[in-house]
Amino acid sequence: MNYTVFTNTFYWLGIFWILILGVYLTSGIKYKYGLSVYSVAFILACIFALYIGALKAKKRPLLVFDINKTSVNVKKYIVWGIVGVLVFSYDYIRLNGIATSKGESNISLLGGWGALFIPLLLVFGLYLNARKIRNYGKFSIIGVVLIFLYSVPCMINAGREAILFGVIGVLSLYGYNNLLIAREEKKTGSFHKFFITIGSFFTILFFGYAILEISSTRFSDNEINVLLTYKDVSSQAMAEAVNWGPLEFLYYNIASYFSHQIPFIDFTLKEYHGPYLFGMYELNIISRRLPDFLGLDYKLATSELHRLYVSCGESFSGAWNTVLGSFIIDFTWVGAIIACYGCGYVVSISQRKFVSTLDPRYATLVALLCLSTFSTIQLGPFFQTQIYGAYIWWYVIFRKDECNILEHG
Repeated sequence: MNYTVFTNTFYWLGIFWILILGVYLTSGIKYKYGLSVYSVAFILACIFALYIGALKAKKRPLLVFDINKTSVNVKKYIVWGIVGVLVFSYDYIRLNGIATSKGESNISLLGGWGALFIPLLLVFGLYLNARKIRNYGKFSIIGVVLIFLYSVPCMINAGREAILFGVIGVLSLYGYNNLLIAREEKKTGSFHKFFITIGSFFTILFFGYAILEISSTRFSDNEINVLLTYKDVSSQAMAEAVNWGPLEFLYYNIASYFSHQIPFIDFTLKEYHGPYLFGMYELNIISRRLPDFLGLDYKLATSELHRLYVSCGESFSGAWNTVLGSFIIDFTWVGAIIACYGCGYVVSISQRKFVSTLDPRYATLVALLCLSTFSTIQLGPFFQTQIYGAYIWWYVIFRKDECNILEHG
């Protein structure tokens, strides 16, 4: 297998969107909405816009890093990130305890302050690994620990996303290692190849086990009974779930969370007619703090969606409207297609910078892009502080070091 594909953001995007399409078609859960002419045409238009945006970006000169120059104080930012995790975790446990299922939770101003610095651990966990791979052909133990610490606040909230982000990030860096070898920019002996492969395997195995354990508490018999009560699940699907034995909960967990995105997009296209929030639905961390008279609070959209659930007689277990659904709520379906064009452009620019230089800083950025593709089948990368916070920190810390103009790359 050509593992360098793990560094391609569009590859991961395809993986997760094929996943939700496949689960929707095979889950045995029946919805009132689904693959209609409207939803198919809309999704294809978004894919085309993404492609055109990526093509447009190939004609632009690049401003890139000098591989030999960096002005980053790594230790300072790592300390800030660790303090952020400790402060947030303390505040969360103090107010909520350690969660065994998702639900409403509270954090004070103290916890909110800590949350701002948590994404630093993801950025520097990836960066330290990328730098170690570039220089020595192996993962950084400290970098792996930082990625684990980044996932701790998510785990105490019974979440799994941050763990999966860590897995995808590690795989992206493994692809980076293979790309360096293919370019012959570093010499890697058989021992180092073995070391980095085993390191990747056990890191992913650990994170996979953590996801499984959390899933077993998040989707218990009670959640399965609720799903079977309120959804029309085929007898074939229930029989297949029984065949999974002790992992029956995982079958229903996957079916519940990954089958409803396509119907939800179709539902939003047909039934949602405002309010439109001009980016503030995706950027809910900002909209919830805006004055009421602006009418941009993301809760206005969620309230309207809940009203539509009742009037249309439909509901969605995970409430993951995908990034496309979020774009519709923010910009209408036309604006959503335009937003996809912009996303294709930005991602393509980042990929070109990475491929042209193989700089660890760009390897970090590309790993962030790859891991955030999973959030595109949830509510979008900018709906979660733990993702867009990492982008902001990467830009603030590294962007100023770009100084070389590359006309073609």
